[in-house]
Amino acid sequence: MSHVRVVILLVVACSTRALADATPAKVRKLYDAGITHYNLGEFKEALTDFTEAYRLKHDPVFLFDIAQSYRQIGDAESAAREYRAYLRESPTAPNRADVEKLIEAVDAAAATKRVQPGGVRPPADAVPPAAPPPPAAQPPQPPVSVDAAICSGDCGGRSWTLHEGIGVPRDYAKAFALAQHGCEISEFTSQPCQVLGYYYEMGHGVAQDLPRAVALYRKGCDGREAWGCFHLGWSYFNGVGVNKDPAMGARYIGQGCEMGSVGCGTISWMLHEGTGVPRDYTRAVALAQRGCDIKEFASQPCQVLGVYYELGHGVPRDLARAVALYRQGCEGGEGWGCAHLGWSYLNGAGVTKDAVEARRLLDKACAMAIPMACAQH
Repeated sequence: MSHVRVVILLVVACSTRALADATPAKVRKLYDAGITHYNLGEFKEALTDFTEAYRLKHDPVFLFDIAQSYRQIGDAESAAREYRAYLRESPTAPNRADVEKLIEAVDAAAATKRVQPGGVRPPADAVPPAAPPPPAAQPPQPPVSVDAAICSGDCGGRSWTLHEGIGVPRDYAKAFALAQHGCEISEFTSQPCQVLGYYYEMGHGVAQDLPRAVALYRKGCDGREAWGCFHLGWSYFNGVGVNKDPAMGARYIGQGCEMGSVGCGTISWMLHEGTGVPRDYTRAVALAQRGCDIKEFASQPCQVLGVYYELGHGVPRDLARAVALYRQGCEGGEGWGCAHLGWSYLNGAGVTKDAVEARRLLDKACAMAIPMACAQH
């Protein structure tokens, strides 16, 4: 089962080759710091760095990074504003179609927030509206019907099919109902419970409730559902619905990797950087290799493993092996794999130098919302 979170997760090191040599040192330092903060889930700090970088150099790429940071901290209106600014300043951006989809998503999130309690507050000097009349009594609404027979033993999978619109019309309400049914029955609860947690986190088919999402992720993880452990760890790592605790986050993400190779690239990079856990290059390589060996989730850990071979961290340096791993990640749909492969071709590192192929790969990575690849243009 694919998850958006894995697609957008930035876990690869920032490479200074992505910024032109003419970039002032201070701007490059801010950009590098922003990417590092972003990769580690420190989105407010990343926002500060990207904003300061843009003040010094009006590069549209920084606007995209600022928008991404706002989206990650939950400020949908600011994210939409900055995405639009990015497209206004870069009308021929290779990732324009992806950014337009992001704008649709954050616009919808902002609209939902405005109509929910606790949404956008009016100005302090606004005249309070007159109290509305009490609402007329409404007949109870029938719940979405669920045919238990159609999802017996696989309510989570059937629910996710409806959520993603795979072979059927997308239907968040029905997806939620199926996951809730699966989570309530006595058997096979761990998978639908963690899927249900995702819906509560995203507000899909139900009002957003982050603590409820965490509780459901925990239930999934306790039932040895790898995705439940990964999402629970990510919640702890970022302080979403629970007190922020990077060490606890690393623990649960590591469990997800050990159970089903979910999040192996992420926990590997935490070990590489010493985030939430002691730095351990050898263990980082072992977990990235584990994830790379599992075909279903291989693209992210393979490109992370490529970084280790390029840098010689935990393994002997082998640029040709790094290129092969970046290619595997890129072909699997991992944008950072395409970016690193493009930089390898650009610099002739582990492969024959080829500016045309480098440009093609960097264009591809940029279209997959990898900002540093866009900065290469």
